[in-house]
Amino acid sequence: MPRPRLLAAEDGATAIEMAVALPVLMLLLMVMVESFALVWVNAAMESALREAARFGLTGWAPAGTDRRAAIMDILRRRTLGLVDDSSATIDMRVFGDFGQIGVPEPFDDTLVVNGRHDAGEEFRDINGNGRWDDGSGDEGAGGPGQVVLYTISYRSPFLTPLQRWIGGAGETLVRASAVVRNEPWDGAP
Repeated sequence: MPRPRLLAAEDGATAIEMAVALPVLMLLLMVMVESFALVWVNAAMESALREAARFGLTGWAPAGTDRRAAIMDILRRRTLGLVDDSSATIDMRVFGDFGQIGVPEPFDDTLVVNGRHDAGEEFRDINGNGRWDDGSGDEGAGGPGQVVLYTISYRSPFLTPLQRWIGGAGETLVRASAVVRNEPWDGAP
């Protein structure tokens, strides 16, 4: 039985195959571009943070500036323009010991039993600063021998419209952290 001419024709088969395969290939290409871009931004942030922490632990500051400003400058330069420093959050927290990071001081939750420290509730002042600490540390670059947690957070925009097509925000949060103990400078132990 002979096939009808329309079913036997192979003209345009390549165009139809391309029309089916091209969206899948473009989607795969966009996913690869976004993945590599995020890896690159994260690597730049981690490298910059490592260099800033290495500088910060020395206690030295260039003439005419303070240590925090010098650390921020290192972070700006080392992210290679991949991180918009006006929208990045750079945080430096000081602790007396590595074990204090993220651990709140113990307290007696009897005044208002709610699982939170309220004013007037007794607490054990582990670091001796006279106030209850929630484990987030004090702001700053720290003094001699203190532990400093450096964190940089950045909402990195996507390079392709892929995320917006599927209903996302068009950006993702990238975060890097480093913890160091400052050197004992100025003759401090």
